[in-house]
Amino acid sequence: VGQLLVDVRRNVESGETFAASLGKHPSVFPPLFVHMVEAGEASGTMDVVLDRVATHFEKEVEVRGKVKGALVYPAVLVGVAAVAIMALMGFVLPTFIDMFAEFGMELPMVTRLLFGYGKSVQNYWYLHFGVPALIIVTLIRYIKGPGKSWWDHLLLRIKVFGSVVRKSQTAQFARTFGMLVQSGVPMLQALDILDRLSDNAVVRETVVEAKASVRDGVGLARPLRQSQIFPPMLAHMVAIGEETGALDQMLHKTADFYDREVDQAIQSLTAMIEPAIILVIGVFAAFIVAAIMVPMFNMAGGVM
Repeated sequence: VGQLLVDVRRNVESGETFAASLGKHPSVFPPLFVHMVEAGEASGTMDVVLDRVATHFEKEVEVRGKVKGALVYPAVLVGVAAVAIMALMGFVLPTFIDMFAEFGMELPMVTRLLFGYGKSVQNYWYLHFGVPALIIVTLIRYIKGPGKSWWDHLLLRIKVFGSVVRKSQTAQFARTFGMLVQSGVPMLQALDILDRLSDNAVVRETVVEAKASVRDGVGLARPLRQSQIFPPMLAHMVAIGEETGALDQMLHKTADFYDREVDQAIQSLTAMIEPAIILVIGVFAAFIVAAIMVPMFNMAGGVM
């Protein structure tokens, strides 16, 4: 960090603008920050712009953390439960298998199937753990690479998660766009920045259509209204902002509204998913217990 600041200072002293000096370090300073600094230098309101940027990134980190937590929590819970069940079947069930074999009992079909799978886990544990892990890693790499667009569209179609993603992306878009407009960045340039910054393929598709619409003089509201991801309210607020000349204020109000909506959606999602997952895990556990206890009761009845 120290050397980076020295380089920025040296570039500024040599006659470069502060924004251009920061732009030479894209791995540290994101494009949004650089463009906001450039707008602050041009308007002479650097202190105001930097305060807006700080507030913006604080909000972004907060919202992203909430959304990731809502999406990661059920996945982690299912993964831990799957590992626990497979460990149970691989290391606990064989004890019962040997015990029933000594008595030469005729086991129910369900118990035989369960014990067969338990033996498979015990003998080929590397396949049962390795194959799912390989599939998950491959899927993650595909989602982060060529399958990003497919995944973003799929998430929107899943009713449980689509609402959270739609509201969080709307809040992020409105907040960033409003800050750029408020700082004096031209609309087309602001849309270019949003196109580069967005990590959602559906949002980028909408921004590309919005840029074409603005160039044609049609305005921004129509492509937002036709978007697959943004709710109608955003288009209505943008239309009002364009007509009244208060686009930045309308965007900030929209962002604040959907920030609250994201909080409520995440709370509802967590409250709905947690008992559902626990129920599924309970059903699996009950199935395993029943498959073991039924032959044990039969064995006890035979001895008596």
